[in-house]
Amino acid sequence: RAALSAALAAMWQPIETAPRDGAWVLLAREFEWSTPGWWAEDNSEGDWYELNNHPSDSWGGPLAGVSHWMPLPTPPGEK
Repeated sequence: RAALSAALAAMWQPIETAPRDGAWVLLAREFEWSTPGWWAEDNSEGDWYELNNHPSDSWGGPLAGVSHWMPLPTPPGEK
């Protein structure tokens, strides 16, 4: 179990290296939470948004404090 935890922890990458092409990734704020999300060019700089949230929504808004990301796993049954 410790080896699996270490392998998963090594998969997290600094947010500065994340794709900014609208691809879905797993986002995290260090020591607090993780959520599927994506980058949107909604203003001059762009922001990270989580699942079921969009720049055009009147509620929610961009995620604050995103520090890390990793690719989403391949769904079961796909190769």
